Amino acid sequence: MKPLLYAAQLVGLAPYAYVRREQTGEESLDISRRCNVKKTIWGLLLLVVQFTAILCRLAENITNPKRNLMDLVNDMLQVPSYSTISIGALIFALTVNRKKMLEFINILSLVDRFLLDDNSAYKKQNITLLTAVTCSTITSIITLLLDVFYYNIYNMLSIITIYLPYYIWGINEIQFMNVVETLRVRLATLNRQVPLIFVQENHSEGVPGNSTKRLGRYVTTRVSRSCIRAELLRNYVRDELTVGPAQTCSQKSKVTCGMLKLSEMYDHMYEMCRLINSMYGYMTLQESTAYIVCITEDGYYLLTFLIALYKKDKLPIDPGGCLALIIWNIWHFSRLFAICLACQRVSNEVRRILDQIETLKLQPNLSAAVSDQLTLFSKQIKQCKIEFSACGFFDINLSHFFAVVLTTTTYITMIIFLDGQH
Repeated sequence: MKPLLYAAQLVGLAPYAYVRREQTGEESLDISRRCNVKKTIWGLLLLVVQFTAILCRLAENITNPKRNLMDLVNDMLQVPSYSTISIGALIFALTVNRKKMLEFINILSLVDRFLLDDNSAYKKQNITLLTAVTCSTITSIITLLLDVFYYNIYNMLSIITIYLPYYIWGINEIQFMNVVETLRVRLATLNRQVPLIFVQENHSEGVPGNSTKRLGRYVTTRVSRSCIRAELLRNYVRDELTVGPAQTCSQKSKVTCGMLKLSEMYDHMYEMCRLINSMYGYMTLQESTAYIVCITEDGYYLLTFLIALYKKDKLPIDPGGCLALIIWNIWHFSRLFAICLACQRVSNEVRRILDQIETLKLQPNLSAAVSDQLTLFSKQIKQCKIEFSACGFFDINLSHFFAVVLTTTTYITMIIFLDGQH
């Protein structure tokens, strides 16, 4: 994922390099300090600069407190939240996330060796990542220029405490969505593999012609684009699973071994999910809190501007500055929605796998061995559910997005009501 890797290295979030193994040709990570000393020093430099800048900003705010409530919220909550998220992301990237990302890549290689037979998924993901990084960069530049032009925010302290952390925050979110989407693609591929083993089972058991035709129509509608993977799966069961004791297995036992292999792949994906939660769970918790603060403040200013414009009163901000507020609000909502949607799509894939397993269990002439294996696979998915959470406080999905929208709407309404009372 070169577009994201270059952007992450630019902001100190990727103190590692991709290397290709000569034996297998697979890619891995080189996380050694000696080979990545420049990236590590750059990340530490950004960390120290931001930490020093936010201390200076807080000292300035304490010595010159603002009388306005929203200005106080901006100086003491919103701006520090940017730096807190950025500093936290850099600390995690420079310490524990390096090893966890290496472990994630190694598990991903095991899964891809069995599930993926081409690189089309990576090519599509590269295009998506390039688009996301470009949009994040352009939006950050536009908001900076608008704020400089309309609010005269051009001092270096503001750039270091607001715009640089905000850009690092955005790249960190793209990294999170990248690994989430990587997991979703593997789950979707696993979902397409389940009925292929089911077809093989019915052919091996000699199902009567009418039942086979019904099953063929059923599976063809759902996996019409998986013929190549079906052949690969049959070859895998024949060539890889008939070793040692498995050589005396009947065809039915080979299919059961194939189901066990899919169960093993799901277990690897569950481990990938746990790694993602451990790498980004705390960051999503911080970001959710920051989004509530940012949307509440920017939404309040935008709404008071529109109310003053409607009543033809004195405008609280310059009309040109309203454009910057609109962009800030749209960008906040878009980023939060994209994160929640990415996590929701993973949950939907898990649900589809469960639905497919339950549907396959209802098919006629199903052998007891495969039926038992499907039941165990279903229990495994239910007990080891792949989902993303913010350190266990709440799940990241579309319900969380709507909860944030409702919370910020409530806060904005309360602030406007209290402001009207005074």
